[in-house]
Amino acid sequence: RVRDLHTLRPPGRAARVEEPRRRIGGDRRRVGGRAAPERLVLAPAEHDGTLERRDGHWTLVRPLSSALPDTVQGVIASRIDLLGPAEKRAIQGASVVGRVFWDGALRALGSTSHALNGLLGKGLVFERPASSIRGERELIFNHILTRDVAYASLPRARLADAHARVASWIEDATPGRADEFGEILAHHS
Repeated sequence: RVRDLHTLRPPGRAARVEEPRRRIGGDRRRVGGRAAPERLVLAPAEHDGTLERRDGHWTLVRPLSSALPDTVQGVIASRIDLLGPAEKRAIQGASVVGRVFWDGALRALGSTSHALNGLLGKGLVFERPASSIRGERELIFNHILTRDVAYASLPRARLADAHARVASWIEDATPGRADEFGEILAHHS
């Protein structure tokens, strides 16, 4: 089902979208039986400059598209589709590693720090204050759904090789810590 959003006033009248849940996905898009985080639904419109957060309220800056994806997963997939090739490859690679991942694992999959920094800047991933692997930046997806959608967008033909590369990298990066990383290694083997 596609949402009709023409009820919001166009720019020039500075429409305040005080309750985006009512205006954008009035049934509060559901994820696994729970209400979806507002930021996941509104992030694409914020990123492209359609909505801005001002004084604690969403403000419509320009007309919204008359059609939005019907599910949170669709919104996330649209956002991933808008990434450049390097950033898309990086988010897909990170999704292979898991909800938590390391920059070294992405390098092992052929991604660059520049692409990873692009994902950080877009709020798709966050850097954790400490890392469980010495000398590596540890990152986490902004939401498990972002990771799941990125993983689902990977061609199946690339998965086996990607998992093998991640397993090899984890073994090399965590010598003597098989007990601690055993479950992760088993997932990738």
